[in-house]
Amino acid sequence: MDKNIEFIFVEFPNGSQPALETIISIGQLGIQGDPFYYDLGTYIRKGLLSLEETGIPEWHLVNDYRLVEITSKGYKVTFNLLKRLDYNFPLIEFRINWRYSPADPVDQGVAFRMILFTHEEESTQYVLFTDAVIKTERSSSEFKQIAEASYLIYQDFKKDPSKYLGGEKVEQETENV
Repeated sequence: MDKNIEFIFVEFPNGSQPALETIISIGQLGIQGDPFYYDLGTYIRKGLLSLEETGIPEWHLVNDYRLVEITSKGYKVTFNLLKRLDYNFPLIEFRINWRYSPADPVDQGVAFRMILFTHEEESTQYVLFTDAVIKTERSSSEFKQIAEASYLIYQDFKKDPSKYLGGEKVEQETENV
């Protein structure tokens, strides 16, 4: 039997959904005519559609999940779409690294990062997206902060999955992390 995949964008106590809001802001920049963010948003969408079809692989296979696409300029690009956050098990990083052209230096691009974790229940895999950030540097203190906050959300989730799967707001303090 195939498993169902259900995406959940975690809602914080203040009513925000940071992961979803970051994706929407990228899409809005693209719609307003920024070709860089149009492309970035396109590949985020394609990556999410791929995950929606296949689900998140088992932990030991996460780093092998790739998305291969042809850009509007005809370049073949491979996205290493997922990465285990071994220091914050079982968090996973959804990643899109994007530059204006594959020939551009890495420091002329951005790295979209979104934190997620999964939960299996009966024939459904729930994919819970907690927060996202656009990095312009290799090491980002903002990314470390959202990873730490996401781990706290995961810990709270383990105590009572129903409050996340039932659509209720996150009840713990994540804003102070």
